[in-house]
This record gives sequence, C-alpha cells and structure tokens, in this order.
Amino acid sequence: MGVPNTDNFSFHDVKNEIENNGGATTNSLVEAFANANATGFDSSYEGSKDSLLNFRNYNHVMLGKLVLGSINDPNLSTSFRSVNNRFTINNSSVNGNVELRFTFISDNSDVSNNIVPLFEGNSMILNTPIVRNYVINPNPNGIDLIITDLTYQYNSNGGSGSVEILMEILSVTGNTMPTTTSVIIREFYTD
Repeated sequence: MGVPNTDNFSFHDVKNEIENNGGATTNSLVEAFANANATGFDSSYEGSKDSLLNFRNYNHVMLGKLVLGSINDPNLSTSFRSVNNRFTINNSSVNGNVELRFTFISDNSDVSNNIVPLFEGNSMILNTPIVRNYVINPNPNGIDLIITDLTYQYNSNGGSGSVEILMEILSVTGNTMPTTTSVIIREFYTD
C-alpha cells in the first residue's frame, strides 16, 4: 500500500510499511533508512535521506519479489468460515513459473475425518506433500495467482474442527523469491 503521498504522514506509517512487508524491526528514523529498500523511494521526495519526509510515497514491497497471501472466496463451500479460503501469490513483475508444495499439517477436528482437504479433487493425506508448478502472470489490478486446486469436503459426523494447510514456494523463475518467508499456513474450519 505504501506510505501516503502527502506531507502529513507519521513515522508510524513508515514503520508499518517496512515491518509489514518483510523489513526488519524499525524503531527510529536511522533504522528506517537502514531497513528501507533503495528502489522503494519516490525520486521526487527521497532527497538526501535525512528527513521523515523523504519517505513520502515510499513502497517497501519491490515489484517482482513474490508475496504470499490469501483471499476469501465466496464460491468455496459455505461449510467453512475461514477468512483465508484461497492461497494467493502477488507482486510479480514478469511472466514466470513457481513451484509450490502443499502439505496437510494438522487435523484439529472433534471427529476423525470431519474435514477432508482435497487437492485436485483427491483427499490429502496428513503430512504427505504435494508439489505442483504454476504459471504466474503479472496482474496490476489484482492477484497474480489464485490456487483453486485446494478444496474441502465436510463430513457431517457431528462435532466441528479445523485443518491446517501449509503452502511453500520451492522455486521461482522470472521473479524473485520472498526474502523473509516462502511459507504460509492457513486454517480452514467448519461452522
């Protein structure tokens, strides 16, 4: 999102932009300049990098460094209340490929097999990784890649619970691996 392109932003805006996008802990203006990405500054305001105003319109996320995330997909089964229904990858700068590993890492259901994660329509087995390659295409108006192969089946055996799925980036071509994390874990749970 970046530091606002105004002259009334605060140090807190700069700190959040750096720390929330993979940068190191930033508690002072000196640390902010040390932790900043040189390419993140707006050339109209970067100056000699000695003032808070040099961070006007600063963006810590560098284009091409992939960002893992998730979105709420209302088309996924209404049996799940997770706010993180779909894994996503964003911030690519060129067309490329990404190799991903998905692992069903935790079943916290009250009843065995209450929630069954499915990959490409097949049941996932606990702690058994699945590796797939995907094409990434830059999308300046939205998300570059949404993983739709992962769905869920809810067996109404009574009880409730959740499962956790891990997604890892193993390799990238054309873009840059995340520097702080190439792993994301999301929990999916029943109503």
